[in-house]
Amino acid sequence: MLTNSESNKFIVLDNNDVLLFLKDTYTVDRFKQLLLENIRSKFKTEIYKSYYVKDIFKGISINGTFLKCGNMLWNSSANGIDCQLLKIGSKGWQSGRLTVSYSIEIIPPKSHKEHDKLSIDLALDFCANDAKELESPLDDLREIILSEKKH
Repeated sequence: MLTNSESNKFIVLDNNDVLLFLKDTYTVDRFKQLLLENIRSKFKTEIYKSYYVKDIFKGISINGTFLKCGNMLWNSSANGIDCQLLKIGSKGWQSGRLTVSYSIEIIPPKSHKEHDKLSIDLALDFCANDAKELESPLDDLREIILSEKKH
């Protein structure tokens, strides 16, 4: 689980950054695409004769009272998954952990001829194992400029 001291090590991911999981590499953009495809396919899984997984999550009925679902939120384990990150312009790979979260809204059809649609917001967070890995080559220059402004 991430501690407070680790929470400030999160790195903003760009779509062209590269993630390495054991021996498989993906750009962040491609990894997001694969996650979205996987999520959509799970929600479109038919359980029984035109009854799908997404239908289970449309709402909850208790003794005739129907509670419609708004957004659903899913988070990966707080420990994340071990991987490495290669940022464009960086010196090399940074080891750390990736966590995934997404929210899903099931949008009802506007007519009987249409199907429900899924609106998915996906977020990836990378937390570096070593804070020194996060330092930019420009950090020293920034420190010099800041110290000169103080004097």
